[in-house]
Amino acid sequence: MDSNGWSDIAYNYLVCEHGYAFEGRGAGTRSAANGNTALNAGHYAVCALLGSSGLTRPSPEMLHGLRDAIEYLRARGAGSEIRGHRDGYATACPGQSLYDWVQRGAPRPGSEKPTGKPTAPAGGGGAYSPPAFPAGIAPNRTRPSARGLQRALKAAGYMSSDLPEVDNYGPRTQDAVAQFHWVNPIYRSRGATRDAAIGPKGWAHLHRLAYG
Repeated sequence: MDSNGWSDIAYNYLVCEHGYAFEGRGAGTRSAANGNTALNAGHYAVCALLGSSGLTRPSPEMLHGLRDAIEYLRARGAGSEIRGHRDGYATACPGQSLYDWVQRGAPRPGSEKPTGKPTAPAGGGGAYSPPAFPAGIAPNRTRPSARGLQRALKAAGYMSSDLPEVDNYGPRTQDAVAQFHWVNPIYRSRGATRDAAIGPKGWAHLHRLAYG
């Protein structure tokens, strides 16, 4: 970029192996990373911080972060199309492993179907009604209701399906709730940049996403 006299990053968002999404040009600004003017005008660009050696396969956390960035941009006007860089420009980017994920529709890790909704718990019938918000559920507390939260986070694609469900509202549950709030900021506590505590409205919306 410096050789062209440009002082900013070309991508709209970048995602590291830990799943954090970093703002580059952000939403509402044209990308400069897609290869030509037409591609940049018609598509945002989200960069996975992978290389051709060393870290070449995306971690589950990175895939969650990429999906978070996609959904964030869609909520701000981006279309439904998801493409790899090679689909519009002569390049090996984004690497075969990540490109395979793109071709599957960019599903969240642990999600069996990239599109469609998970099956609701048995015994419901009719329109889905979220369960009542459990009293006392909070980060770092041990309550049986934490298992229901983890189950809904898995069904909605915010938590890996291979993680065990436990009574402790620990760091992994907190990270998954924070990701949910990042994609759905209306349910995040006012003024918080990272909110790991689920509230009644977020609880209901999460369950509708998972089972509704």
